[in-house]
Amino acid sequence: MFKSEIDAEISVLQQEYQDDLDDKTDKSIDAKVKPFKAESDSLKRAIEDQRLEIKSQRRRLEDEAGGLLPPSPPGQGPAWKDKKENLDKMQAEYDIMKTSAEKRIQELKKDIDRYEIRRKDEYMSNIKKKYSLDGLLLRLKLAHEIAGFWISLFITLLFMVIELTPIFFKMMLIKSPYDFMDDNIKELAKAEVGIEIEYDFYTDKNGLERHKVVNHPAEIMRRERKNMLLAQEELNRKIIENWKQQKLDDIAKNPEKYFDEE
Repeated sequence: MFKSEIDAEISVLQQEYQDDLDDKTDKSIDAKVKPFKAESDSLKRAIEDQRLEIKSQRRRLEDEAGGLLPPSPPGQGPAWKDKKENLDKMQAEYDIMKTSAEKRIQELKKDIDRYEIRRKDEYMSNIKKKYSLDGLLLRLKLAHEIAGFWISLFITLLFMVIELTPIFFKMMLIKSPYDFMDDNIKELAKAEVGIEIEYDFYTDKNGLERHKVVNHPAEIMRRERKNMLLAQEELNRKIIENWKQQKLDDIAKNPEKYFDEE
């Protein structure tokens, strides 16, 4: 009855839940990525600072060679050559440092990218988790919040009336022709398979009336089986008696057959 309103509220709650999960994901991933980014930024700054320093020194050396830095005369004297040699060493050290730093920066970038992929995977997982926030208990809670106490009570009573009315109606009815026909069909079915029921035949120890149920086909088969076993027992007894008598007669006529020669 309030499906559209409940769906709208659930959509808002799901988005808030996803935002909260994404925020927790960002805090967790950022905490792990922060050391890698800090080291990478530090290496980049060191490379750039060294590059700018070498560039400044090279420009100063060129200005000095051109006589643009008074009172030094123009030219490439011994002092200039010493500065040039130091600058070349600085450049060589910078090249080695830059190569090593860039290699380390690439390694750090791989680590950062790995965590960024993990961040995206957790974002996708958070989307799945937010849709799980759609249970029956939440819908009932939202239905009560949206409808209010009196409307919820009215709907509850309405459903109770709808469910209980057929029961009360059935209880107030006497047996109809249909009920008698139904009883007759059931009794015919029992008679067809040989089932007999004597209602309220005895009272059990708890004072409850019990029915006696007789399965005639089973009873007939039970009696037939019993009689067959009794007859078989009588036949076996006769056979054994005859066999015994024959043996006794044979012993009387030919006793030597039963003597042990040894």
